[in-house]
Amino acid sequence: MPALHLQPASGRIDQHATRLYAERAAATWVDYFILSGSTTRGQQLTTTQRATVLDLCLDVASPERLLACCWEPDDLGHAAKRDITPMATMRNLRDQDHALAFLQALPASAYIYSHPIFGQQTFDVKLADVARRNGVMPAGGKIAKLATADVSALSQVAGASFRLCGTDRRVRSNRHSMPGLQAS
Repeated sequence: MPALHLQPASGRIDQHATRLYAERAAATWVDYFILSGSTTRGQQLTTTQRATVLDLCLDVASPERLLACCWEPDDLGHAAKRDITPMATMRNLRDQDHALAFLQALPASAYIYSHPIFGQQTFDVKLADVARRNGVMPAGGKIAKLATADVSALSQVAGASFRLCGTDRRVRSNRHSMPGLQAS
């Protein structure tokens, strides 16, 4: 789930309000929080601001529950220093070779964030197959705008150890129906 950071018009992060939000979020059933992701416009923060968000959330939640969205190489270092799993954005990757080099440079525990708005090359079934065969498969990934029919194929190609998340907002459950609630 994307976690918020509260930022008034000044552009600075409201550390007190963000910490209060993080405390409330940490007390919920949510397994993982994505910090500084695209939902909260994390790409518009500086690397120092993103590190501040990590610290605020790390004060109230264990690092195992946090995914640090990494927009620049320095973000990977900030996540590693705090033992938080990095989720590197696949941005500006021209082609498959460029994507493989990107994946090879990531820490073994890294997740990736793939979205077509970030560039031509996304993490699709074809790239997953090549990444697996070349030993550069990330630990998991948030894969946006993947056709529902391709989710199963990607899961099979990526393998059981790949944690696939964030592929579809049309969540349905027979066990926990919520009348009147519709995904947008």
